[in-house]
Amino acid sequence: MTTVTASASSDLISVHLRADGSVEQLRIDDRALASTGAALAEHITEVMGRAHTELVERRRATQAALFADPRIAEASAVVEAAMDKPWPQRPVVREQDPDDYVRPVSYLMSALDQRR
Repeated sequence: MTTVTASASSDLISVHLRADGSVEQLRIDDRALASTGAALAEHITEVMGRAHTELVERRRATQAALFADPRIAEASAVVEAAMDKPWPQRPVVREQDPDDYVRPVSYLMSALDQRR
């Protein structure tokens, strides 16, 4: 889904959107600057709206193709069901006894002492 992109343009403005709808590229021809700020803003908004509409249509088509695969639909249902359940409890971790580290060393030291 993240590879879905969309773009729209007029003779003066072009916009390219990423899959999340953020603007990847906006190009404004110098001729567009000859109009008023309000006209330029309206033109940009119109072109971006067309790009966003295209993006939504492409996303829907991609999702429809993806969920047409029964394996994907089943996996998605499992994930959705898991999202409705509470998080599992974390296992209780016992505190480490400092003697757990001392015993092996003392055992080895006593074994070495016995060999001497």
